[in-house]
Amino acid sequence: MIFLLINSLALPTVKFITMKSILNYLFFLVVCFLLLSNFTSSLAQNTTEREFRFYLNKGSASPVHDSAMYYFGEAQRFASDSAQVQRLNYQISGHFFDLNQMDSAFFWIDKNLKDSIERHHSLGVAYGVARSYYLKRLYFSRQSRYSKAIKSSENAIFVLQNHEIEDAFLGICYLNLGIDNWRVNEFALAEYWLSQSLKLSEKVGDKRRRVKALISLGLVKSSQKQFEEAKSHYKFALELLKDNKRGPCYPINFV
Repeated sequence: MIFLLINSLALPTVKFITMKSILNYLFFLVVCFLLLSNFTSSLAQNTTEREFRFYLNKGSASPVHDSAMYYFGEAQRFASDSAQVQRLNYQISGHFFDLNQMDSAFFWIDKNLKDSIERHHSLGVAYGVARSYYLKRLYFSRQSRYSKAIKSSENAIFVLQNHEIEDAFLGICYLNLGIDNWRVNEFALAEYWLSQSLKLSEKVGDKRRRVKALISLGLVKSSQKQFEEAKSHYKFALELLKDNKRGPCYPINFV
């Protein structure tokens, strides 16, 4: 097609050159230049994104700390936008969680939030912010600092709801908020958030989360000596577990 354009717009002989033909020819050159620039830019961007994903996945999968940090460092070189930086920081913080190095994990969580808290207008960055709050909740929960864990879950839910995100991850945040409220004997709030998790998990087809929510609701009822209602929740959870190929799940140790 470009060959045909060249033939049709080729500069005529000197005898028949006009201002119109010169302008047409210059316009054609500009169009070709823009098309070529867009193509090379797109190609470079795709290559950069592939390299970023490759090193990020290698770092996440590596069981050796030094190797993981090397791959994360390489991924950082190819991170081309704020959403990728968010994702990288999230993976690094998760890596330190797996190593039970909580101070380092918290450093990367905090870095993630500081880098993005003013930019969570896009969905990708919003997820990064919400995941950072999710990890902060995990950090505080493991230290039995439940009031701060509750605040972290509330912040994660606010970000997700503010962007009209209603998926399994929101259901996880509801579940965590319910469990942590149960731990501080806020039974009404615990029941509310666990019920929200149960409804959303059923809506998105997350059977494992439904089981966790039901067992947790049973614990809330048991804590209030409402044993018949607790029994009803446990019974429903057991029925769902019969079809759960991944085995039982325990809400109190939920991560």
